[in-house]
Amino acid sequence: MEEAERIFREESQKADSLVRAAGDEALNVAEEKREAAGRTAPGDHNSASAAREEAEDAASRVRDHATDEAERQDLGKPRT
Repeated sequence: MEEAERIFREESQKADSLVRAAGDEALNVAEEKREAAGRTAPGDHNSASAAREEAEDAASRVRDHATDEAERQDLGKPRT
């Protein structure tokens, strides 16, 4: 039982770290996108397409960062 509790604590710490890292990356990306949106001319017919592409890029960056952090933390691979 103690081993299971230890593994649970370790994996919980890894998951918490992953969530913090992904959240930090999401904030960074959001700030970049906010700044980029401020440079887009209002009513620009390409702005909707650009916004969609920016959102896809942002989601991809956060996903990739979370994946990298999970691998770095060995999430789901308890130490024995």
